[in-house]
Amino acid sequence: MANRLYHHPWAMDTDAWDVGMLSGLRFPEPRFAVLPETWKDRLGANGARFAAFRRARPSLFYQYPEEDRAKAGGPWPSPRSITSACICATAVEAISADVALRYQAISGCVGDDLAHEFRQWEQALDLPDPEAVLAKAMAAIGAGRPVEDGFLPGRADQVLAFLGTLADRVLRHGNTRQRWEAGMEILGLVWKLESKVRFAVSATFGYGDFTYRKPSRRQPPGGALLPRHQRPIPRVLVIADTSGSMGERDLGLALGVIARVLRKLPDPRGVEVWTGDTQVGSAQRVFRPEQVRLVGGGGTDMAVMIQGAMELPRPPDVILVATDGYTPWPKHPVKAKVVACFTTKAAAHRAPQWIEKVILQQEG
Repeated sequence: MANRLYHHPWAMDTDAWDVGMLSGLRFPEPRFAVLPETWKDRLGANGARFAAFRRARPSLFYQYPEEDRAKAGGPWPSPRSITSACICATAVEAISADVALRYQAISGCVGDDLAHEFRQWEQALDLPDPEAVLAKAMAAIGAGRPVEDGFLPGRADQVLAFLGTLADRVLRHGNTRQRWEAGMEILGLVWKLESKVRFAVSATFGYGDFTYRKPSRRQPPGGALLPRHQRPIPRVLVIADTSGSMGERDLGLALGVIARVLRKLPDPRGVEVWTGDTQVGSAQRVFRPEQVRLVGGGGTDMAVMIQGAMELPRPPDVILVATDGYTPWPKHPVKAKVVACFTTKAAAHRAPQWIEKVILQQEG
């Protein structure tokens, strides 16, 4: 039952008590803020932030205090209490209360520990202004120019939080045709990389291999054993350019967006990641983007690294290259599907036509 409630650390107003005692027990009437009719308008944006926080800190989503039954009678994190925290935070915002009261409302639902973690994470989001992004998108559409994607944050949780805020602004704060079209263009940019990578991966599936581990359900008479078709999991390799021209912003942008895409690929073995400049500096299989070791800092030659990958005993089916583009490329197509993820458009034209191209960061 306690997890369904908001727990408020009530502070006694001793001055009001003194006034009442000195006035023949005529205590001042308490004053309560009245929520405006539009208070729910921010539920979508806040909901997106809590959902992004869950993805960034999944281990904090449910924490029943089994070893301390006293704490179980107070606020603690669960899907129910986090939902309540979202509602309370939205209500506090609607009355323009102090930001400290907003986090106190969150703490009253999920406890001090999670409220502190959420506050630290939220303050570090550094999201772009959705109205400024919409204005630029509408201006580009009106001028017949493509909408640029330089506004996109690098981390997956930042992207999710930004999209929730953007959708809230379009749906609840001026839902015009122009704003709707601009919002749809922005959503399309976010999923551009994912769609190209998924297409490259699906193109490597084919009909599948054969296996006798699970015989076919359609067996002919006479005792012959037919194999079953097996859909293989494609081997994906990420090559991160860590040459001297790649700054921290380039690496963070490229690896952050790629991590968001690769997290959804169907490979429980993790993802192979190579980092380097003119040669492989680090080769490792990772399950989380923070496990990647960025080794390099010299010249650039992604052609050497791509050719080296194709010379492996079991070469990859898909190669993603995160680079600023200032690099040589293989002169001839390789068997694997190659997707070049550019952190800037300035050198994207250097890549040959047979390589799929995605611009992660537009200039200007």
